[in-house]
Amino acid sequence: PLGRSIRGGRTRVAGDDAMATTYEETVSVLEEAGFPLYEISNFARAGCRSRHNLKYWSDAPYAGFGLGAHGYVLGERRSNRRDLDGYLADVTASVSPVDWREPYDRERRIEEALFLGLRVLEGVDLERLGARYDDDLEARYAIAWERAAAAGLIVWEGSRVRLTAGGRVRSNELFAELIGDP
Repeated sequence: PLGRSIRGGRTRVAGDDAMATTYEETVSVLEEAGFPLYEISNFARAGCRSRHNLKYWSDAPYAGFGLGAHGYVLGERRSNRRDLDGYLADVTASVSPVDWREPYDRERRIEEALFLGLRVLEGVDLERLGARYDDDLEARYAIAWERAAAAGLIVWEGSRVRLTAGGRVRSNELFAELIGDP
């Protein structure tokens, strides 16, 4: 509904500068209140980060049990049935209740692991992630890293790359370069 309202001109979206200012003010207010930013759009007190979401952002496997649950196991994403009757019928018949599967796609997994990992405050260890996918991600995306560093969007700490405060506001510029052909 919101998308249709925006496209239909009934709802206006704030400009980039206004959104950036509001974001920066939100980060400041929440951090001052004891909720530090740990991911582009997530804040939590020390020790209270969402372990569930951190699985997505760190490219870690997770199992989904129950009606409508999602999982990511052995590189395959899957989702269980959402209709209770069908789900129960499958389980009763000892049939997997998986309704949808997304097979392993190495290129897509690398891209997602990069941009989702960069959303987290600590960023991504390219050496470690590259070893997981048998790829030199620093070299593969060298042009994107150079542009982002020159624009002040990222900083390097050894093999780890992370977004700067300004980089979080403009992260889509880098993410667009990481998705698709490097």
